[in-house]
Amino acid sequence: MPTGYRSQAQITTIPRERITPGFCFSPSPIELSHIRVKFRGGDSCQDVHLDCEARIAKFLGTSDSILYSYGLSTMFSTIPAFCKKGDVIVVDEGVHWGIQNGLHLSRSTIIYFKHNDMKSLESILENVTHDNKRAKKLRRYIIVEAVYQNSGQIAPLDEIIKLKEKYRFRVILDESNSFGVLGSSGRGLTEHFNVPIEKVDIVTAAMDIGH
Repeated sequence: MPTGYRSQAQITTIPRERITPGFCFSPSPIELSHIRVKFRGGDSCQDVHLDCEARIAKFLGTSDSILYSYGLSTMFSTIPAFCKKGDVIVVDEGVHWGIQNGLHLSRSTIIYFKHNDMKSLESILENVTHDNKRAKKLRRYIIVEAVYQNSGQIAPLDEIIKLKEKYRFRVILDESNSFGVLGSSGRGLTEHFNVPIEKVDIVTAAMDIGH
């Protein structure tokens, strides 16, 4: 961990650019630099931080990552950075407090599905997609935890990705309790389910959980 960083460091990773236009999300280097400046919460950015970010991105197989000095600030920043007023977020009702606050700050339309219930998730995705004439013009997200902090259950990522692709949503995955734990080399839920990292649009992960 970089010198001077507090114990609750956390990262946001952004997978490599996807193929399907308008469906998956990958910011440009300029957009990413703006996010770094605006959402670090005043953290200084030195070469050692950028080096750490590059190493994390290489390890996970993503195009880049952003390192925060305080764990909770990651979800407070990531969700409002990409989800705006008018967007639709479908989220598991069992997500932790940090995600809930990020949702509030985004001012998006929030719809909860039953905890780790894929039938409930699909029902909501179906309603959002087919009952809304403006659905194709809206940015739509699914937000889940890899391992839920409040229940310990593991999200069925393989099923979530199938639903994401079927209904054309983007996925934000919080790996705070799975990074360094799940997967043969500790790369988290994507490795655990053998799902390519590029299938997930944004990944966040804590580095202070004692893995």
